[in-house]
Amino acid sequence: MSSHHHIGGPSAGGARRNIELENIFKELKSKNATVQQEAARKLYVYLVKHPEYCDYIFDQFYELLESDLKEYKLGCFLAMNKILSVGRETRIVHYVNKFIPTMLKQLTINNPELVEKAAECLSNLAKAGGSVTAENVEKALDEAIRWLSKEKKASKVGSDIKRYSGVLLLREFCKKLPIITFNKLFDNESYKCIFLAFRDPRVAVRDTAAECINICLNLISERESKSKDNLLGIIYKEIKLAYEDQDPNYQYSSLTVLSAILSSKGKGGEILKVRI
Repeated sequence: MSSHHHIGGPSAGGARRNIELENIFKELKSKNATVQQEAARKLYVYLVKHPEYCDYIFDQFYELLESDLKEYKLGCFLAMNKILSVGRETRIVHYVNKFIPTMLKQLTINNPELVEKAAECLSNLAKAGGSVTAENVEKALDEAIRWLSKEKKASKVGSDIKRYSGVLLLREFCKKLPIITFNKLFDNESYKCIFLAFRDPRVAVRDTAAECINICLNLISERESKSKDNLLGIIYKEIKLAYEDQDPNYQYSSLTVLSAILSSKGKGGEILKVRI
């Protein structure tokens, strides 16, 4: 049983609320995804009514993440993604910095489904925290870049989950925190680590890396700076190098990007179409 059995807050009705929350968390541990989703919804409704129970809820999240059971972790990710939309009206923001390092650990677990959900959850945490999470967002981005840059040549067996986690994290951060992520990738040529993932033998890794580059192209196309053409030129050069390489994985990734560009309506696509 949880060591955090006592729930802080008003004593009136405390026992009923205790049972209600315990039942919700029991459902979050279910192996049935539908039951978990419904439990996440119930938790959202409960927190809106009782924001004073944030402490207890986040203590329970910690326990779910510390478990070795996949369904416990997935239940936690589902619930966190749901309640983070409650926003700053609650005290959630105070827990965000505390949770980001814990979430990064989840991204090292060798389970594709878990790291996919964890990356989404981590980016939602970062967004919910706003400026409060700036330092931890920086650390998370550094970690993703380090995971992608660690091996200059991808492992042939493709067993390293961190490479997949790295591209997942960059993709999610590009979507949720585009300016911070873009500056991080392009101020010191860190974007090159994404192209390293183009060589990975796993389709999911290559496709996610290609998606990252496409998001970056869209972000570049929206800029009104003189550096726009230069940045597009840099990416096009990398895509061209990949396309002309002898590695079929590398070629595949470049074609995935080019295909998305040619079918897009963004300005970045228009500029690259001329180059192509």
